Amino acid sequence: MFSLTDVMIVNKALSRIGQPYDVVTSVDGTGTGNAKWEAWAALEYQSTRNEELRMNEWGFAVKRAVLVLNTTAPNITGYIYAYNIPTDLLFTCFLYAVDPQWIVTYPLKYLHIIKAPFIHEDMYYTDLTPESGNPNVKYIKEIPIGFAWTEPLFTDALVIRLASKMIPAATGQISGIAAPYQAEYGALISRAKGRNALDVEDDLPDSGKEWWSSRSRYVGGW
Repeated sequence: MFSLTDVMIVNKALSRIGQPYDVVTSVDGTGTGNAKWEAWAALEYQSTRNEELRMNEWGFAVKRAVLVLNTTAPNITGYIYAYNIPTDLLFTCFLYAVDPQWIVTYPLKYLHIIKAPFIHEDMYYTDLTPESGNPNVKYIKEIPIGFAWTEPLFTDALVIRLASKMIPAATGQISGIAAPYQAEYGALISRAKGRNALDVEDDLPDSGKEWWSSRSRYVGGW
């Protein structure tokens, strides 16, 4: 399967603004390429990549896990239970539980969903009880540098975001020249939404599963 590295993504973005392709050799400042763009990549690449992962719920970055109750967490007024957050968490989509007392004829199930859980000291504070269906979390996972990127819609969108940020450093101009990139980015996101509509599975858990699965390239709101 064809994939792109972080370095290849940055170089693709540079080529979009008229720079030579093999300009950078790293994204962490340790490379031997062009000093200006090596420094730019170290400063901007990872944060921009994480912005894209957080803003748009790309299917390959979505993960679901059963929460682990923390019995030693300090009490916080208004919350009953505390659960440890996943160690690879980048962004929380929501917490949910399937109450076993409310599962009726498939596919109807009672879901308790919390869209914005309270996070304090690496724990979720919530009213989801361990006795009502094993609370779960849907989240965007943190992806390390060195990941092999195989989703072309994501890498194309990231290239456009990077290129639009590179323009001031390349030209010295701040405004008025990123609009074409923004329009192209919007078109890529629309394609991702359309592709997801074709690929998405039923988003309810099957009976007996602790989390549900998704084949989608893109999931989420805009």
